[in-house]
Amino acid sequence: RRWRINDNLPGSADFCPLVRRTPAVEQALAFDLNDALKDLDNAFGADILMRTASWLTFKESRASFLIEKESDQGDRIQRFAHVIAQYCGQLDDPLSEESLHTIQQGILGQDALGLGLRRSPVFVGQSTMREDIVHYIAPHYEDVPRFMQGLKAFEEATKGAAPLARAGVIAFGFVYIHPMRDGNGRIHRFLINDTLNRDGAIPDGVILPVSATITSSMDFRVGYDRTLDLFSKKLMRRYAGCYRFGELKTYEDGTRSNFIFSDYEDARFAWRYPDLTEHVLYTGRVIEHTVRTEMADEARVLVLFQRAQQQLKEVVEMPDQDASRIIRSLKENGWQISGKLKKNFPLFEDDATSQRIVEAVRSAFETEQ
Repeated sequence: RRWRINDNLPGSADFCPLVRRTPAVEQALAFDLNDALKDLDNAFGADILMRTASWLTFKESRASFLIEKESDQGDRIQRFAHVIAQYCGQLDDPLSEESLHTIQQGILGQDALGLGLRRSPVFVGQSTMREDIVHYIAPHYEDVPRFMQGLKAFEEATKGAAPLARAGVIAFGFVYIHPMRDGNGRIHRFLINDTLNRDGAIPDGVILPVSATITSSMDFRVGYDRTLDLFSKKLMRRYAGCYRFGELKTYEDGTRSNFIFSDYEDARFAWRYPDLTEHVLYTGRVIEHTVRTEMADEARVLVLFQRAQQQLKEVVEMPDQDASRIIRSLKENGWQISGKLKKNFPLFEDDATSQRIVEAVRSAFETEQ
């Protein structure tokens, strides 16, 4: 007797995640992203998504550095914003080694060392006065190509499935493989938007500031760390006594490391078959909040700002750039005219004109929509 096997597994032997269709997951996946974006258009204007695109891209980039506890990274924030705008949904195969090299180079800069798939061991941890604490161990660098092929197999096998689930699995699967020497976290969050774009869940040019949502509240920030820990803590409990720090060695990609893990082969099953149920649930929560709250708030601010510009120009005609500077200064200084504003704009020497300008701008923000 012959048997036909229906291979409907979401991946391959190199990477095949589990996502349990719990009631909570089903509810998260029921969120209609396209409808929610249309609601924004209906509420704030048909082109609101395009008008906020540049700012939302920059906001996503800036928040991504906050997640990694890096601030005051002006040039790097601009570079990552450029990468998001240029490559999100545009690369033929975003998980290929060539594409990842391109994304990483855009994030880190042309002169960054050790670009491409890593050729050295890596762990996520922290240093204290007494010791190095290891929170997570990534797969052996020799296994990285096969795990990435497995992740690509998942991407191929699940095309047409729920975009939110695919985005969560691809993004978190990537960060656990940790294939790059640097930039893994930013690429991980880039892949959320990239997957949603490829699946047609968001239009070209629209970026969901998911990193801004993650940093927007303690609940989401702690939830992000807790979600990452779901896999890493189980791995570390099993292999807590299997790593050590030995002699410092320089690896092929230029990394100098003394980290030694003795059970890569035994641990392969964990990296191959992760349970990413909670990761998909968290991704769904973040995306819904991003659209319903973060993007709605930004759209509301933009509408008010444009109203203020219009009312300001009814008092005194001026270029948009000058109007924006005046509006920002007045708003930041509690509707008071600063000395710097008077110095840069002599029109504020006239008290009557000044009063009309302040009232025009303030009323735009205080009038209910």
